[in-house]
Amino acid sequence: LTEMKKDYNDNNYTSALGFAEALQIIDPINDKAIACQVKALRKMEQNYEAQRRYLDFVNNYKKLMGKDYPHLLNDLKL
Repeated sequence: LTEMKKDYNDNNYTSALGFAEALQIIDPINDKAIACQVKALRKMEQNYEAQRRYLDFVNNYKKLMGKDYPHLLNDLKL
């Protein structure tokens, strides 16, 4: 998690995205993982992919937790 944030803050978005994807495999409803993915993809000008991943995350969250994800796309914090 620390390395993911460091890479993001150092503008190494590809590496941060890789860490976030790996973290999401281990913990599929990790808030920091989806936030990093969305923010990194947006920095890489892949807005559609960022939105798609967020929507997949929200759907999976609802399936696993039985309730809606409490954060909007634009409110995600790393």
